Amino acid sequence: MSLLSFTKCFIGAGGEQAATALTTAMVKMAPETATAAELKNMEQDLDAAGQLISRLQRELSDERHAYDAINARYTQMMGAAENLQHQSMPRAS
Repeated sequence: MSLLSFTKCFIGAGGEQAATALTTAMVKMAPETATAAELKNMEQDLDAAGQLISRLQRELSDERHAYDAINARYTQMMGAAENLQHQSMPRAS
């Protein structure tokens, strides 16, 4: 049995508890290193969140531009329809 296969089975069979115990032991052995590791992890999460926000802002901007173009076209067509309607109305003599 390979180490990777064993690890997968171990985690599946209550390994989460063992992982928590191992993490706790590592933190007790080297608290400064654990703090640095946690800060790096938080920094990576913050970077990922920032990238997601940037992407969503770009998508929102693109959607707003598309909406503005559609709205302008709609307004133009409604104006043209109103002109045609006024032209086709019989005039009172």
